Amino acid sequence: MVTALLKHLLNCPHYPTIYNTINLNLLFTKKIFYYYFLCNFKKYLKIKKLIRSR
Repeated sequence: MVTALLKHLLNCPHYPTIYNTINLNLLFTKKIFYYYFLCNFKKYLKIKKLIRSR
């Protein structure tokens, strides 16, 4: 999905390339932060469950 999005963004002729790269960087950072947050949250929930079960 990400690669398709990348190709689409890079092939857009109506946007200048600089704007495109900035957009891509923002998109990637948002995605990375989101996934990182999700992973941490899941770990946190697992730990909480373990503590409760003891």
